[in-house]
Amino acid sequence: MNTLVASVIRTHEVMGTMASVHVDDQCDTALVQAAVEAMWAELDRLEDVFSTFRDSSAISRINAGQLHVLDAGPEVIEVLDACTWLEHVSHGAFRARRPGDTLLDPAGFVTFSADYMQTAK
Repeated sequence: MNTLVASVIRTHEVMGTMASVHVDDQCDTALVQAAVEAMWAELDRLEDVFSTFRDSSAISRINAGQLHVLDAGPEVIEVLDACTWLEHVSHGAFRARRPGDTLLDPAGFVTFSADYMQTAK
């Protein structure tokens, strides 16, 4: 077993910012590397689906009228359903649309969900 005796810090540019992972524990370094790489891959995948800055993302294609919400896949529908529920229970404090606009922008929910899912595992 390759044990980690010093801190491992990895950074990755994703979702318009720099994310970092800090591991400070004795564990198999290969396991740490695999877990970090899997996390980066999932965050990149989420960005590919939900980004409003990438023209090829499902959200951007919906906003451009190139893709119907119901054709975007179950993950997008689930997120938009959760956003609608949050907008309702928060009395509009949370919105999945940009202020004064009809374009979808579920970034706040997607970022929260990605952070929550990574810490919940």
